[in-house]
Amino acid sequence: MYRCIANKQYNTNTGRLTLTQAQSFENVFELTLEHQKPKKELGLFDEVLLEAVDSALRVLGESGKRIFYQYLADNFGKKREQIPNAIDEFGTALEIIFGQAAVLIEIKIMAALHEKVPGFNFAAGFGDHCFVDYVEALRLFL
Repeated sequence: MYRCIANKQYNTNTGRLTLTQAQSFENVFELTLEHQKPKKELGLFDEVLLEAVDSALRVLGESGKRIFYQYLADNFGKKREQIPNAIDEFGTALEIIFGQAAVLIEIKIMAALHEKVPGFNFAAGFGDHCFVDYVEALRLFL
């Protein structure tokens, strides 16, 4: 005679389903199935912008860049992949985190974007600080 007990646990964070079944008290096996959530396809603008942000943040070093993204997620609720759809909030986060130095990172991002999309031209008024306007204009261009 077999005694059949089945337990299942599903971890929504990892997408992992674990089934544990016992047949008699000596025969126990565990089956683990992993379901990977499909990655959302990024559009051209998203890819170009995220590559430019990564490029600009290299001045912090790899560990500094990882710490920045973690801080952005923890304190501003924005993951790296959400930056293209929240550019205004990203600009504000840069200013809060880096203070006056944020403009240097924004300039590096705009320079990287200009390299990646050389056909894009943007004219801002003299003395205007235009990071968000530049990025939004590029979104329309692409």
